[in-house]
Amino acid sequence: MSNATKTSMCGLLILLGGACAKISPPPPVYAEVPRDYKITVNSDDNAKRFEITLLSKSKYDICISVDDWPNNLGELAGGPGRAVLELDDRSLTPNDTNFGLCIGKRCTVRIKSHDKIRGFINYKEFGYSADVASSSKKSLAYFVKPYKCD
Repeated sequence: MSNATKTSMCGLLILLGGACAKISPPPPVYAEVPRDYKITVNSDDNAKRFEITLLSKSKYDICISVDDWPNNLGELAGGPGRAVLELDDRSLTPNDTNFGLCIGKRCTVRIKSHDKIRGFINYKEFGYSADVASSSKKSLAYFVKPYKCD
């Protein structure tokens, strides 16, 4: 085998090896409570919904996935993993709504440093709107995992 052939084969192997190599993005740097952000939940019995505010206390912008935040109809993607409602006599999780797959920058909600976003979850998302409204104890735990934006 000639030196030119050996060089060509070596180059081909390097190209193939490089094409197969996986390049993974670095893992996200997650924001921490209470240092970087605060979640506030208030019950509004007249509107039959929970008002949710995420306040950035961070010196950098923080981001969340659009699936981590209620949509403009008060629905929540992947509901059972995102919130738990404690009533007088039971615990409820929101409906499991699927908004489909979202890929790319438009799928990220960016919260500027020391800014806030607001959203809401309708009582009906927990399946028992009248029971939620009439309960004397309403405590909603909302789970979100902001991260430092790129």
